[in-house]
Amino acid sequence: MPVYSFKAAERGYNSTAPYQEVFDIPTYATAYDPAVDKLLSTKPELSAGEIGSKIKIDQSSMTYTTPSGGQEKWRVSFEYPELMSSFFINNISRYEDAKEVAFFEEQDGKQISIPKDSIDYGIGEFNGTVPVVEFNRSSLNFVPKGLLAKAKYVKGVMQINLAEISKASYRIDKLPPGITVSGNKVMVDEAIIKDKILIYPKNTSGRYLKKITSASFSRGDNFGPYIKADYYYGKPFLLECYLLKGNHLVDYHFNVKLTYDEQKKEEKTKSK
Repeated sequence: MPVYSFKAAERGYNSTAPYQEVFDIPTYATAYDPAVDKLLSTKPELSAGEIGSKIKIDQSSMTYTTPSGGQEKWRVSFEYPELMSSFFINNISRYEDAKEVAFFEEQDGKQISIPKDSIDYGIGEFNGTVPVVEFNRSSLNFVPKGLLAKAKYVKGVMQINLAEISKASYRIDKLPPGITVSGNKVMVDEAIIKDKILIYPKNTSGRYLKKITSASFSRGDNFGPYIKADYYYGKPFLLECYLLKGNHLVDYHFNVKLTYDEQKKEEKTKSK
């Protein structure tokens, strides 16, 4: 039951009744959201011991231009799973400094020598010209022809930002300052609640309500905090609230078998 369009006038902020100017979107049906059930049935964040098995790794070819013409790079991408923590820590902030990288001819074989000034760890300290190996947030890129030998494995360490999330539940008659419920809308006053908060309302049946839409309302200061309103199919009775309590960095050790040769063979087979 999606809402395709609606019209409402957004009026000025009234300091004596801060929420009365927020418009209504009346609904005459109740709908539940199974996607919220699925999201909240999983852990909100990985532990340090889980990241090695939960981060998905993809490999692909990419080209770049040099004064002498086109060159090929090989990209190893790291994809963090979609968890509740992804709402608090985006992909730009998820991956921090890379600390180590090494290429090998075999899994436990000889390490391929790479000059330090050919590796860009993406921390603003690269002093070379065109790097053979470079980190770009969630990916490791390297030039296969720039290595002294054929690399079959790459190992390394990079830092991952993990969220620490707290949970609290409130009945609508016992809400904390800054959160208000009126009818089918839940309102957050960003002047009081300055940190990002995720709210999942349930009705009296104990099931999560489906959201219609969200809107933000000015408090009279165009550059100041807003009142954020979320509208639902049904009337909330209990709010589950999640806040970012903190975050910390952990080392992520990766050991990747490179598929460069395999993909090249597939390309040659398809071209015949």
